[in-house]
Amino acid sequence: MSNPEIVAENGQFKVELYLNVEGKTVELRPIGALNENSKLDLVFDRLSKLSEDIKEVVFDLQGVVSANSIGIRAWLFFIEKIEPRMSLRFEKASETFVDMAGIVPNIFGKRGKLVSFCVPYQCANCKRRTFEFFKPEDIKYEDGSPQAPEAHCKTCNSTLEFDQHPDEYFGFLKNFSGSKAKG
Repeated sequence: MSNPEIVAENGQFKVELYLNVEGKTVELRPIGALNENSKLDLVFDRLSKLSEDIKEVVFDLQGVVSANSIGIRAWLFFIEKIEPRMSLRFEKASETFVDMAGIVPNIFGKRGKLVSFCVPYQCANCKRRTFEFFKPEDIKYEDGSPQAPEAHCKTCNSTLEFDQHPDEYFGFLKNFSGSKAKG
């Protein structure tokens, strides 16, 4: 993987690009607030200039901390433009992206593959909120309702409490053909 190239940046948002020519992939790491100033058109322009040998874009989404409606709209246009050219894989989708996926079914594209996403937890002992990353297939269902995987606090080793409503938080998984969502 190459050193990061900053392909878009403003005071609240930036996108780092990592090129893996041997693997024929490019990794994009958006970081910050996805909004009207995110400059995703610059990211598209940079992707358009890459070799035709690049077949896949891998998104590391853990750095996206917030999004507004204009930013989501720009994201959807961006994904719509690159999806016909390259396959899309999404890793470590932040809570922001999971929340948006519950409202905007094509946030990960029409054929994008969601590899992993964050699950929020609270430690009752430490009084600390934390996140763990899981694959869609890690979410199990009991009587048709999704159940958060068990997780333990890295500080005190207590069992963590899931910090959302399971049906609402995991509801977006029903939109993915690879998901085992029932309901």
